[in-house]
Amino acid sequence: MALPSGVVRALPGEGLALVSDSGSLAFRSKLPGGAPEHLASVSGVLVTGLPAGLLAGVDAGDGRVLWKRRMRTAAILPCGARALVLAAGALACIEPESGRPVWERELPDDAHELVLHEGAVLLLAGARHCRSRSVTAPRGRPCRCPGRAARVRGRRGAHRGRPGGAAMRLDGRKRWAIAASGDTPAPALLHRGVMLLHRGAIELIDAAEGLPLAQLPPARGAALGSDLSCALIQDDAVSLHRLATHLSLV
Repeated sequence: MALPSGVVRALPGEGLALVSDSGSLAFRSKLPGGAPEHLASVSGVLVTGLPAGLLAGVDAGDGRVLWKRRMRTAAILPCGARALVLAAGALACIEPESGRPVWERELPDDAHELVLHEGAVLLLAGARHCRSRSVTAPRGRPCRCPGRAARVRGRRGAHRGRPGGAAMRLDGRKRWAIAASGDTPAPALLHRGVMLLHRGAIELIDAAEGLPLAQLPPARGAALGSDLSCALIQDDAVSLHRLATHLSLV
């Protein structure tokens, strides 16, 4: 994870370390159970989910463990100046400096894929998706949550991509789903309302409507740029395609 002061990396069997922009070791922190399974940087604190079934806060400046509490974590996301923590059967909003919960809500035990979108929380639970009306802080003040989606990010909707080129839109009036085609584990990509899916061939999809825009040749790897150019890595070549008025130009 990149921070303003450097890069945080997990240390298997030990904990985590911060390497500064100059390449020097800023700190090395030993944590109960070893390297964190989940981590988010919130208000100068690294909120970590540890394999020992603990949630802990680590000072991002010197690596000191600020607090620990018993919680087996499934996901952690920043939410303004606080952290949202998804655990078995519960969702909690945590003060990063103390670990104190601002609020907690019961959820289905199989809830997963925590998503923040337009001030609301979206989760998958079994074959359904759940949406809270809002994420609020004490006294009704809104908790500013930047739009973000599981595996795929975008400003105009919450989407989810799965192996084999499967994808779905989880919010809004126009919800859609595309079934898998193949077994590639490559994640979906999203830029400016266009989603790239690995479905044998490379497909570009309108993220709002779920409609196909272009089909490109199969590739071992693909990247989608903010200008909607698409680079494909094939066995013996690299090609660049650009989406323009629903046409693919090589």
